[in-house]
Amino acid sequence: MSGEYKRDIYEVISLLNEAKKHLRKAYTFLDRASTTSILDIIFSGFLSLIIDIREYRMLSKARKEIKKAESIIRMARAKLENLNLDFSMREDWELWTFFDIAFDSILVDLLKHKKIEDVKEKIGLWIRDLDKMIRKLEEIYIS
Repeated sequence: MSGEYKRDIYEVISLLNEAKKHLRKAYTFLDRASTTSILDIIFSGFLSLIIDIREYRMLSKARKEIKKAESIIRMARAKLENLNLDFSMREDWELWTFFDIAFDSILVDLLKHKKIEDVKEKIGLWIRDLDKMIRKLEEIYIS
């Protein structure tokens, strides 16, 4: 195996670790948003507005981290193709399909909480997939 090939594999491993870091940050922000959304379900009125602001701030931060991870994974995927390596990756990057609703109700809050939990679950699956891919690439790198 040539030195350049090994360098490229190492670069992909680094990219995937970087993507994983952003997904973990997104998961943390979503976890905070999830906790906040429970408070939003419990409380109403003016307090609910304050809670909503915090919740949307956490969701916005999570969205930014997800977008960074998506971009990095696209770069890693392109590099893998150049190396003629094919690793299956999830194609369901539609993680971020939150909806904005102009009114607030217990039903909307419950739906929002459910969606946050769904996205957290998907991120967990992506992180596990990236871990598997990194291990396979490390095996190739070592051999």
